[in-house]
Amino acid sequence: HTCARLADGTLRCWGSNNTGRLGIGTFGGLLLVPTTVVGIATGTATGVDAGSNQTCAIMTDNTLRCWGAGDRGQIGNGAFVASTTPLAVLGINTAIALSSGSEFSCAVLSSGAVKCWGHSTSGKLGNGDTVNNRATPGAVLPTTCTMDVDGDGVVLGTTDAVLLARAAMGLGGASVTQNATGAGALRAEWADVRGYLTALCGMTGLAP
Repeated sequence: HTCARLADGTLRCWGSNNTGRLGIGTFGGLLLVPTTVVGIATGTATGVDAGSNQTCAIMTDNTLRCWGAGDRGQIGNGAFVASTTPLAVLGINTAIALSSGSEFSCAVLSSGAVKCWGHSTSGKLGNGDTVNNRATPGAVLPTTCTMDVDGDGVVLGTTDAVLLARAAMGLGGASVTQNATGAGALRAEWADVRGYLTALCGMTGLAP
């Protein structure tokens, strides 16, 4: 399928609609001419990108909307369910660029950070995981290990040191991250913290 943003800021898609990826409110069929995506008001979209079975758009307020297949978390709304209309991607409100691929999407934030969601196979989410698909955006790992475990740009004993200590004690999930991440943390969930400590810092035996 293919999608385009018109000069007035509306979006149109055409081609196969077997996953609802055209955003017209229904599943199935073929559209041989460009058709307007529902739920995107005139002038509110700045760009659109068509992935393999999902589509995502970047909005004028720097939020994102996705639609289509959701079995791998491609829509980024926290659920593994398809949608025939655009839904808000969770936790993204400073996006400046967007790219959708084979069952996953990524966004560049104004801070320069990159977040991805969807299918994790082949490591394409960049978070050190090849098994667990993500239904919410997660941070792409940096290239080196530092003490900034939560990725908020500041090393603090009340956050980073707590995360490290709890992980080393064998805790997992919210038991590690609760009240231990900064306001601008890129790695606020255990899956992201675990991926960082494992892939970049060489820690082993961490809780799943």
